[in-house]
Amino acid sequence: MSYTARDYGNLVGIEGFSETLLKNHFTLYQGYVANTNRLLDSLASMLKEGKVGTPEYAELKRRLGFEFNGMRLHEYYFENLGGKGAIDTLRRLAKKLGEDFGS
Repeated sequence: MSYTARDYGNLVGIEGFSETLLKNHFTLYQGYVANTNRLLDSLASMLKEGKVGTPEYAELKRRLGFEFNGMRLHEYYFENLGGKGAIDTLRRLAKKLGEDFGS
C-alpha cells in the first residue's frame, strides 16, 4: 500500500496562521508521507527475504509508527482547520440556550 500526500494549499491565507508556518508544516507532512511509503517498501522487502526476526526489521517497524502517526495527525489537523463552522455553531448554541434558559 502506498500513501499519497493530500493538498492542503487551500489553507494558505487562513486567519491566525502565517503562510510560512503553513508551508513548513505542509513540507513536514509530505516528508512523513514519503518516509511512511519508504518504510513500507523496506518492510515488505525484508518480509520477502525472511528477515522478520531481525533487529533491523524491528527498528523499521518502530520507525513506521512514528512516521505514520506524523502523517495521520497532520491530516487530522489540516482537515479541521478553516471555516467558521465551530464558531457559528457555538454562537447558535449560545443564542438558543439564552432563549430557552436566560442568560
